[in-house]
Amino acid sequence: MVCDCVNTITDCFIREFKFNTFKEPKKDILRRDFLTNQSKKVFFKETLEADNLTFEKDTCFPEAYKIFFPLDKIPDSKWENCLNKMSEMAKTYLGRKITLEGDKLVLVGTLDDMNGEMFEKLQKILDDINRCV
Repeated sequence: MVCDCVNTITDCFIREFKFNTFKEPKKDILRRDFLTNQSKKVFFKETLEADNLTFEKDTCFPEAYKIFFPLDKIPDSKWENCLNKMSEMAKTYLGRKITLEGDKLVLVGTLDDMNGEMFEKLQKILDDINRCV
């Protein structure tokens, strides 16, 4: 390509550089990437039973424990963002704080929280997050 600018050689170089390196991407490639970049759903690794869970002491309040619920995979950022958005609702619904640590959903509560009713509520929250992504 012959440069038709008349200002300076630098202007010519910049124009040539931009023309040769920055090409418009094809729209169908962008569309395909967008469609395949959907978030993966996350499920509990095992059935929710007290025997399948691990826990450790926490400092939030005297009887507090971090209860770890293993997930089948490490959630991606979209899933994590959805969890963060729903965390206030979850805190009201469960009466407890839930967070994510790697491939584990973490509930800060008491050992008495490891019961069937709490497990059902956690399953509902997980289903809601999966619907969100």
